[in-house]
Parts: sequence; structure tokens; C-alpha cells
Amino acid sequence: MGRLSGMDERSQTPGALDPSGESGRDSVHLDPSEQEGTRGLQAVAPLIERRDRRRLWFFRATLGGLGLGLILLGVGLTIARLAGNAAVAWEHENIEVDPQTGVRLGAEARTLPAEGASSAVLMVHGWSSSPNDFGEIPTLLFEAGLHVRQMRLPGHGMRPEDFRAATLEDWRAAVREEFAELSARFDVVHVVGFSMGGALSIELASEVPTGRLVVIAPFFGLPYPRPLGIRVGTLGGWFEPLLPWIDAGGEVLSLACRDHVDQVLKYRAIPLRATVEVDRVGDAVSDLELLERVTAPLLVVAAPDDPVASAELAFEFLRATSSPYRREVVTPDSSHILAWDCDCELVAAEVVDFLTAEVLGSE
Repeated sequence: MGRLSGMDERSQTPGALDPSGESGRDSVHLDPSEQEGTRGLQAVAPLIERRDRRRLWFFRATLGGLGLGLILLGVGLTIARLAGNAAVAWEHENIEVDPQTGVRLGAEARTLPAEGASSAVLMVHGWSSSPNDFGEIPTLLFEAGLHVRQMRLPGHGMRPEDFRAATLEDWRAAVREEFAELSARFDVVHVVGFSMGGALSIELASEVPTGRLVVIAPFFGLPYPRPLGIRVGTLGGWFEPLLPWIDAGGEVLSLACRDHVDQVLKYRAIPLRATVEVDRVGDAVSDLELLERVTAPLLVVAAPDDPVASAELAFEFLRATSSPYRREVVTPDSSHILAWDCDCELVAAEVVDFLTAEVLGSE
């Protein structure tokens, strides 16, 4: 009995062979759910499933947002394109032009000839505008004994299609040609430029010796934020194939005072291509080496609240010129078209005094 008991005890010891000859340990069949690794996976599985669902939801939401954004962009561009085309049609129907020259009535180049004058003034107007930008200044200069020429830049004061076809090279060439014609007839040719015309005048003064140089709200670039450092002209170039025209509306917005609003000529249909060209002007004239070549006595007139041409940029860059005399005038109550705005009398007086004074400081 003792032996049998012992054998029974041994038969129960771990590792004993069962009748089939296999180890008892190997014959134990454990439930997988009781294994530690499996229990861990079962606990994590719901978390993984929730994570995957969140990822899928985020992916679908992102695609939906992009799709909605593209749809809204397409709708916006379509509406803007239709409005731009309507603005072009409005200009054709409502703006009268000279049938021979194609120039809008009131936007013609003008000459105020002063007999016997030895000095002349070339006046270069702004972008999307006309020779009428200078208010009473041309008349006052003429009355002071100066020969005055208010040139018209190519494409300006004409049909919108003419404006769209004009380039920076066309504008530069026209300014040089007008200056050369006056230089052949007069001992001294002063230059007065407004906005983009101011930038073109600075370029001219960096290339050839001029008389005194006046820049009114000179354009060095729009005072707007540049997303990712992208210039407005670059954005204009990207969107121009989709949006060739912009409806700027019939109202003149860049005047703080409205007394002379009827004197300002503007386009309602603005070609986006033209924004590319004007931005090129602002970029080119921001070159410090170009500015150092300007040696003419200089008058800078600018408004702190100008929404089109940054006064801060104008004063900053033009301090880099080699001008022997420089005067800076701030027009605190005006917007952009300074010769027709709240401080127009101050602007006119400063320009006339600067161009007619016999001696300027250390000049």
C-alpha cells in the first residue's frame, strides 16, 4: 500500500509522464484570455479603435474643409470676375473718350508754356490716374514763371484695355522721353512726381542729372501685411488668369476731405496685371544703390495715414539719397491724393516755395 501511495504521489508530481508518454506540463491547456499579454491587448484594443476613429474623422473633416474652402474660393472668384467684367462694360458705356486719341476727356497731357522761362517742371502722375493729380500746383508754378508740363503715362486716362496693356518699361520710357524733350529746350528741368510717378521720378533722377526733385506720396510699396513675405504684385500675377479685372467701385476712397472729389479721375475697372507692374516699380526704387545715385535737392511730402503709399517707407528710403538738401513735410490730415486733400494748400505752398527759392539750405 505504501508503494502504491508513493507511486500515486509521484504520478501527481509536475513533469510526470502521462500514459501517452507526454509531459504533464505540456498537456496543460491554458485559456488564452488568462494570459497576461492577451489581457493587455484586450485592454488596449478599444483605445486603438477610438484613436483610429478620431484619425479618420480628422482626415474626413480636413478634406471636407478643404473642399468647402475651394468651393467658396471658386464662388468668390466667379462673383469677383463677373463684377470686374461688369465694371469694364460700365466704363465703355459711361466714360467719354476723344475719338481720335482714345484719351478720356479731362485726362489729357497739359502744357503751361511760360515765355522766356529758363526752367521747366515735368510732372509725373500716379498709377491708375491722370495728369489731373496735382491740383492747383501746376497753375501756381506757371504763375511763378516756370514752364510746366503735365505728362500722361502710357495706358492711363484711356480705356481699361489700354491700361492693362501698359508695362513698367512703357512708363519708364515715356518719362525719359518727356524729360529729354524738356532738357533740350530749358537750362534746368525740375521733376515733380506723385505716388507711382514719384517712384518713376526717383528712378529718373538716379540716371540723369535733374533740377530739384519733388515726390508727393511716393510709392515704395503698399503698406499692407505681406502673408509669408509675398508681395501684392506676386499675388496679382498668380490670380490674374482667373481674375483679370477688379471692380474698384465708382467712389474715390483715398481722400480724407471730399471738397475736391469731383476733380479726381480714376478707373473703376482695374486690371490685376497692372498691380504687378506697379509693384515692380516699388520694388525697383527700394534699391539702396539706386537711391544713393540721386543727387538732386529733394522735397518729400507724405501722409502718415496714407493707405496706398507708406509714408514710413518713403522717409526711410529717401534718407539714403545723396541729395545735398532734403526737406520732409508731413500732411497729418490727408489720405493719399495730397494735392486735392485736406492739406492741399500746405502741399502746394511747400512745392512752389521749394521750386522757386533761389537758395535751398546748403545747396
